[in-house]
This record gives sequence, C-alpha cells and structure tokens, in this order.
Amino acid sequence: MKTKAILSSILIFSVFHLFSQVEWVSIQSPVTENLTSAWMTDSGLIIIVSDEGTIIRSTDGGETWNDVTFPEYSFQSVSFSDNVNGAIVSSADSVVVFTTNDGGENWQLVSIVNLSEANCISFYNSITGVVAGSYFNSNECYYTDDGGQNWYPSSYSHILESVFYDANFRNDTVGNLVGTDGTFYSTNDGGATWAMDVSFPLINLNSIYNFGEQFGVVVGDDGSAFFTINSWSQHIILNTNVTADLNGVWGAPGTNKIWAVGDSGTIIYMDNYLLGWTLQNSGTTENLNDVFILNENSGIAVGDNGTILMLSNPNSVDEPDILSAVFVYPNPSNGVITVEVGEKSGELTVKIKDMNGKTVLTTGMNSKKIKLRTDNLPSGVYSVEVLSSNHQCLHSEKVVIL
Repeated sequence: MKTKAILSSILIFSVFHLFSQVEWVSIQSPVTENLTSAWMTDSGLIIIVSDEGTIIRSTDGGETWNDVTFPEYSFQSVSFSDNVNGAIVSSADSVVVFTTNDGGENWQLVSIVNLSEANCISFYNSITGVVAGSYFNSNECYYTDDGGQNWYPSSYSHILESVFYDANFRNDTVGNLVGTDGTFYSTNDGGATWAMDVSFPLINLNSIYNFGEQFGVVVGDDGSAFFTINSWSQHIILNTNVTADLNGVWGAPGTNKIWAVGDSGTIIYMDNYLLGWTLQNSGTTENLNDVFILNENSGIAVGDNGTILMLSNPNSVDEPDILSAVFVYPNPSNGVITVEVGEKSGELTVKIKDMNGKTVLTTGMNSKKIKLRTDNLPSGVYSVEVLSSNHQCLHSEKVVIL
C-alpha cells in the first residue's frame, strides 16, 4: 500500500508539472469567420482557412498575419507536405483544389473534383494525396499521384451511405479514412483502393492521427476516442471524461503526446493511452474545429468566430537559433536537390535517407545553399535531414525522386 501511495504521488506530481508548463494562449485573429483547418511548418509558416473562403498566412510563427479571400469558395481543409508545397480543398457549389509551391504566397486553382461534399485533403508527400467527402448519399474519395493536378476516383470493397470526414497517412502507401456512423477504411496503395476491414461503434468518427509504425488515434462525437497499437487491426476504446463532440486530433512527431479539440472549447491531452486523457484549459467556449501540433511545445487550434489558440511552453529552454528557415526544392526532384537555409551558425550536415532509414548520401553544408545530385538514386520517397554539429536533427522533410 505504501509503494502504491508513493507511485501515485509521483504520477500526480509529474502530470501537474507537465501542465504547469504547457498552456494554450488566445491570439488576436484578423477575421471573425469560422476557421476550419490549420497547418504549421518548422520554418515559421502558418496557414489557416475559413468556411467563407479566407486564407490566413503567417511567416513568423503567428506574430503577424496576412489574409486573402475567395468569397465564392468555402475552404474545409489544408495540408502541406513540406515548407513550400501545400493544398486546400473547398466545398461550395463545386469541390475545387488549390495548390501552392511557394509556402502559400500564391495559390492556383488546379482542379475540380467530382464530389458533392469535401471535408478533408491530405498529402503525405508532394505528389501523393487524397480528397474525401461524399457524392450525394455515398462516401467518396479521390486520389492524386501528381501533386493535385489530376484526381482519380478511388475504388472500394464496400460503398456505404456515409460521409468521409478525415484522412491520414502513416506512410506514402498506408492510410485511413473515417466518417459518419463508424465509417473506417484502410488503404495500402496510396488511396487508389480502400477496404472496410475494421468495425467501430455507430458514432461519427471526425478525425484520425496515425503515428509511428503501429499507433493511431481516432476521435468522434460525444467525446468518443479510440486507440490502436497494431495499425488498426484492433482498437481500444478510451475514456476521455468529456461529452463534447471532438473534431480534430494531432500529435507531436516522434512522441506519444496527443491533443484533441472539440465543441465548447474542449481540449484534451494524452501521452499514455493506459493513463487516459487530461482536460486542458482553452480559455474559450467557442467550438474548436481543428488542431495541428508542430512539436511538444508548439501547436495551433482554430475554431468558430475567428478563434486561434497557440500552444506554448513558457518554461521551455530554447535551443540555439541555428536555423531560421530551411527550403528543400524542387520536390519532386529529377536529378538535383537544392537545400537552402535562411541563417545559420556552426557547421551543418545534410543526409538523405531512404524509407528504411538507411543513409544514402551525406555531405557537409558550409554555405547557405548546396545542390545534391540524386540521379544515381532509385526513384522513390526519401527523407532529407539537416543536422547540427552535435548531430541533432534540426530539420527533416520527405522528397520524391523521380
């Protein structure tokens, strides 16, 4: 009994210590529209979209904002594959996709997708992505293998009278779709085909986040949440201790730290599925529609009436300001990749790794820009990493080599 009491005290202290540091802070929004989706990159770029066709952009981590409005559109979702390549889907009179290759400074309407409703767009890399929603009364998904220039209808093991709400990829081929009444589909070929191979309760599943080789979280209506430790072969029902609809979920890459947001300003946090979720103070009662976590000390949540919340840790110790921005281009690449940094101090190393984690190229970076020849590498998806002199990974992003 004494041992249990000591362990309980340690656990309570650890949880209190964590949440005394991390907090959500409301920031002044340039608009009062309902914000539907947000994305951040480690270069300081933030993109937020609204249901009234507004794109809000910051290049300095939210210190200043610019916005542009396309009043004929209703933006539902934004997704970036790196610091410069991103896409937005609109669901209004027609479903259209906008893309950018310059970090959202300019957007191009590239395609019209044959959906009656679109709720999400998801890119794992700069060429592979899906748009999902419904075509009248049936769930429907389209996929692209050329960066969104062309979209093709997916095929399914079963077609239901349902609506897809969210998509998330574990890697460039494996991903999942979730939607109304427990709808859950899986793909192993980048979204070309989908199978309904797992059963969920008949409740709306609103958002999914996969991480690591096997883990994942799904959240839905009435505070529902589900967790997998085997890539959705099975799932565990989690007790969130909330009843609000949960609309978005995301986690800090490389960690088990997960946040979910929902109606009435609900924010919950989890770092161990065995211990469950903890309610965090959002400081708002507005419905929160989406969350994106850049790392365990930085994230963003957006919601109705222009609500923007930033995750911060006032007690965190900042690492030395080695890089202000990193750009890797072109992506896809056909023989040469350029790696460029804004400002740097100290020696940097650039590595290219294949999807098995094997390093296939290593070079020092003694200037702000270097060119890497990749024409000797097989076509495929690779990871470009920029490392400090003490081997800390400062930046990592996926590139496609043609």
